[in-house]
Amino acid sequence: MECLDTLARYLMYVFIIDFALEGLDVIQRTYTAEESFDIIYALVHGHLFETHIIFQLILGTLIPIALIGWIQLKQVPANVRVSIYAVCGVLTLIESSSCVGTS
Repeated sequence: MECLDTLARYLMYVFIIDFALEGLDVIQRTYTAEESFDIIYALVHGHLFETHIIFQLILGTLIPIALIGWIQLKQVPANVRVSIYAVCGVLTLIESSSCVGTS
């Protein structure tokens, strides 16, 4: 169980770094205000809304961060932690498969 807890903690750190880098990318594109921002804005609000916002951002990043963070802050029984880790793993796989089509 200690190994799973450590792996989940590292996964949370990687998710936080990924979320920060994606946010910095959006900030950089907004700052430069080139035509690429207009194109990305149109794609995110159109064709890529499901894959980028719902799958990648919400399901693939924010929910696993919240679940693993909740486990780190509260005393959660081992069987519940294993279930939450499994859900986070599945969400990670869904997020990584949705990123393949958008790259």
